[in-house]
Amino acid sequence: IALGSPSLSSANEAGARNVLVAWEDGFQLCRVSSGSDILMELSEYSEGPKINNENGARLNDGRCDRSGRHFICGGYFGGTEGATTAVYDVQVKTTSGRPSDGDGGTGMHTTSVVALRHREMEGLDMPNLRVTNSICFSPDGSKLYVCDSLDQSIVVYDYDYREVTNNNESSSGVRLSNRQTVWSASPKGGFVGLPDGSIVDAEGYLWNAVWRGGQAPGYVQRIDPTSGQVVSTVTLPDDSTTQTTCCCFGGPDLNVLFISSASEGAASKEPYAGSIYAVKLDVKGLPESKFIWK
Repeated sequence: IALGSPSLSSANEAGARNVLVAWEDGFQLCRVSSGSDILMELSEYSEGPKINNENGARLNDGRCDRSGRHFICGGYFGGTEGATTAVYDVQVKTTSGRPSDGDGGTGMHTTSVVALRHREMEGLDMPNLRVTNSICFSPDGSKLYVCDSLDQSIVVYDYDYREVTNNNESSSGVRLSNRQTVWSASPKGGFVGLPDGSIVDAEGYLWNAVWRGGQAPGYVQRIDPTSGQVVSTVTLPDDSTTQTTCCCFGGPDLNVLFISSASEGAASKEPYAGSIYAVKLDVKGLPESKFIWK
C-alpha cells in the first residue's frame, strides 16, 4: 500500500487505493479499485538495472522498511539452472508533472506525478541468490532479514541509511553489512521444507512460513533471532495444505496471525491449498509501514 492521494476525482471511487506494484520486471505506482482493476497509473515503470524476466524469472518477495521511504524486493530465478537473481531497493526519484485530464480512449488515466528508481542492494553478500524470501525488519528498523529459500537458512544484515548525490540530486540510499545466520535447517534434525515468507513480532521474534511441498503438516515457526532456536510452532490442520507461503499480523490488537498458502500444483491433492488461515495468539505484531511517495 502506498501513501498519497491522486488528483483525479474519477479515480476516487469507494474502496480505491494506491499501491506499489512489483511486476515481473519492474515497479510501478498504480491506483486500483476494490476489485484490483487498475484505474490510473501514477508512475511509469521504475528506472534502474534490468530485472531479468526471461525463462520465468520474476520479482517475488518484498516489504517496505520502517521509514516507508524504501521498498525492498527480491526476485525468483525461474528454475533455470545457473540463473541467479537480486534484491532491489525501490524509492521515489522525483515528483513532478500534472495529472492527465483524459484517458485518450484507453479507459485508463495516466499521469507522471512521480518517478521511481530501483537499484541493487549495496552490501548484499548473496551472489548465487535464486529464491528471495523472508524480507522483513527488526522492530527498530536497524536489521533486515532475508533468505535464499533453496539454502534452507535465514540471514540478517545491519540496515544503514546514507545520503547519495548524483548530478546534484540527493537521495537516501541503504547499505547492508555484518551478515549473520539467524536460522539454518539442521541436516540431522529431520527438517523437511523451505523457508518462505516471514514477519517480525513486537518482541523482535521472527515468524517464518515453511513451504513443505506435499509433506504434511504445513506450519509457521517462531524463531528467536538471538539464539536461532525455534521457540514455538503454529501447525495447520492435516487436511489443509503443505504449501504455506507467508504470514502477517492483523486484527484490532494485532494479535491474529494470518497465514497464506499457494494452490499451484497442489489443488487436486490439497483442496484447501490457496486458502488464508488465521490463529489468535498471545503475541502481538507491529503495524506494517506504507510506501511514502508524496
